[in-house]
Amino acid sequence: MSGRDQPENYETSYRLGFLYRKQFFREFLYYEIEPSYNWRRDLYEEKREGVLGVVFRLEVMLDRELVGGR
Repeated sequence: MSGRDQPENYETSYRLGFLYRKQFFREFLYYEIEPSYNWRRDLYEEKREGVLGVVFRLEVMLDRELVGGR
């Protein structure tokens, strides 16, 4: 279990981003690109700091109809 023992109630992080997903090569393969910008802080007294992030994903859809099953 984790938590904070301070009486203040505040948000530690705000995030703005989007997700781009595209099918490629075969009808069951997808890739995703997810850029984002996060404003975060650990303590209430701290100033928020910005962090830029990018996530790349490769996804395989496992469905019998798509891969030629019965």
